[in-house]
Amino acid sequence: MNSFRKTQFIIHFLILFSIVCYKHLTHAQSIQNSVDTLMVIAVDVSGSINDREYQIQKSGIVDALKSKEMSDLLVNCNGIGLGLTVVEWSGTVKSSQVLQIVPWTLLQTENDLIQFSDQIANSPRSFAGDTDIAAALNYSLQVMQSAPFESTRRIIAISGDGSQSVSSLSRSYDLETMRRIIVLENEIIINAIAISENSGELIQQTRGVQTPSIKDYFEENVKGGPGSFVLPADSFESYSDVIKRQLLQIMNTCIA
Repeated sequence: MNSFRKTQFIIHFLILFSIVCYKHLTHAQSIQNSVDTLMVIAVDVSGSINDREYQIQKSGIVDALKSKEMSDLLVNCNGIGLGLTVVEWSGTVKSSQVLQIVPWTLLQTENDLIQFSDQIANSPRSFAGDTDIAAALNYSLQVMQSAPFESTRRIIAISGDGSQSVSSLSRSYDLETMRRIIVLENEIIINAIAISENSGELIQQTRGVQTPSIKDYFEENVKGGPGSFVLPADSFESYSDVIKRQLLQIMNTCIA
């Protein structure tokens, strides 16, 4: 083999070796960044929720995450854990009011849950505007797409105490559009908690027209995807138990 061919052989070998190493590296990184479940918890902080009710919501999430049941499920969650973040949402006609109050965090241990919960507990209230579920879902989708982890199981867990009240005329999407984009185009599941003093009944009757309950509204207009569900919270006082049940129900399937 002359020097020219020898040089070509070495170059080709180095190129091939680099490609193989790169593929192994990216595969290893993909495995390292994989989690069983990616979840955005989207919390309603619209003006219909007073400061006491806001604190009840936060305490409910914190208590649920710090519970022994949650810790036990997380430890047994296929050994790769949960990618979790929390956003708060509200809205006005002029602008969306959405904020990621706790960044994406990998949760694998009881200590991870405690530290994550403390961040929630220490965060101030972001907004107190109108009810803009469409903006909440739009922002949750953006947050999901920017996650530093990968998973085939992605969930938006949204809670709210009212129906969409912000007009979508001034923007390119509405609630129906966002649900379709999230569920059908991105294969993300939307679960919900409907908060109402009478979440299982008709909330009002005006001029003979019955308005569906908040639970029915979320069933028909918000939730979506295989196995999705809406849980009713009959009051803010019961929210703690309901958010705990929601998280445990989601996590319980990761070890099935």
